[in-house]
Amino acid sequence: MVAPWVLIIVFYIGLLVIMGVGIFLMIAGLMAMAQVGAAGLIGVFLGLLYLVFGPVILRIYVEFVIVVFRIHDVLTEIRDKL
Repeated sequence: MVAPWVLIIVFYIGLLVIMGVGIFLMIAGLMAMAQVGAAGLIGVFLGLLYLVFGPVILRIYVEFVIVVFRIHDVLTEIRDKL
């Protein structure tokens, strides 16, 4: 099927977006720390969380969708045998 290949491409695009958002949040937090002090530390912490947990959550989601497609393939094979 075409869908697993598309999901792999979507995964890598999503990974780039998550990494970009994480880095952006960290830079924005550092810039805010220079202006308002410790309040910018929240942005740095959120950026770090994005960089650590974002790819893991995205991977779990993509793997779940791939499993659904594989279940569909197996059910189609079972139906064809009957």
